[in-house]
Amino acid sequence: MHAISLMIMVSLALGAAVFFWSVYDFCRTLSMRSALVQSLAGDLEFVRDASYIWECDWRNQCDDWQFKKLRAIIRQHIDQLKFAHPAAVLSPLDQADLLFRYRYVRSLVREVEKRVQPQPQ
Repeated sequence: MHAISLMIMVSLALGAAVFFWSVYDFCRTLSMRSALVQSLAGDLEFVRDASYIWECDWRNQCDDWQFKKLRAIIRQHIDQLKFAHPAAVLSPLDQADLLFRYRYVRSLVREVEKRVQPQPQ
């Protein structure tokens, strides 16, 4: 009986630790992404070239030089920000599937455009 209750307590403790680590990792990734978007919003070259993402479609092989240029600018900003663990914001740029790379860049462009647009008063 004691062994079962001990196993239940250990599993609850491990479950709680995993839950809190997941929440911590989520918050850390969110703050890194927010810092990246803020940095990209200040880059005039990225803001100027970002509208290209709405002209191309991943099915039409959007992986041309303009898309690669946007990815290079994003990668440069990630390097400049010197995140302790940049994999969360860097790995989507290196996905094997073009669809995932396109979606990630498109979501960053959408957030940058929201930040750059003047707020109505």
